[in-house]
Amino acid sequence: DSVASRGLGDVYKRQIQQEALIPRAIKMGNYLTERLRDLQQHHESIGDIRGEGLLLGVELVTDRETRQPFHQLGSVTTERCFELGLSMNIRRRPERGAVWRIAPPLTVTTEEIDLAITILDQALVEGLETLTGKCNNLQNQGLNA
Repeated sequence: DSVASRGLGDVYKRQIQQEALIPRAIKMGNYLTERLRDLQQHHESIGDIRGEGLLLGVELVTDRETRQPFHQLGSVTTERCFELGLSMNIRRRPERGAVWRIAPPLTVTTEEIDLAITILDQALVEGLETLTGKCNNLQNQGLNA
């Protein structure tokens, strides 16, 4: 077993080196981070972007200064992203906040990253509209009661 495992490990190592996957992950990770930072400029609900290479976290907040997690937005946008063809997940544990985990494959292209950013943008806009609409409906119901 251990000899076979070592042999398989060597095969994977050669493949990673031959396809230059580590430098590629760094390059694509930098591109993804740059695109997420551009998105952050348009959405106050994106608090922090952190991580390394192609393993990133995007924090969703109600307020950038207090960094209060925006769990509801995380939930509705994650669902909408899935409906639009982008599979991702969000950490919703209170002690960890509302953080999307983004981990595309090492072979991801700039075109795929661009599409993912477009989907994230659309999901954030629609998610905020949905949540704002719900708040307005609740306020209106209170006024009519």
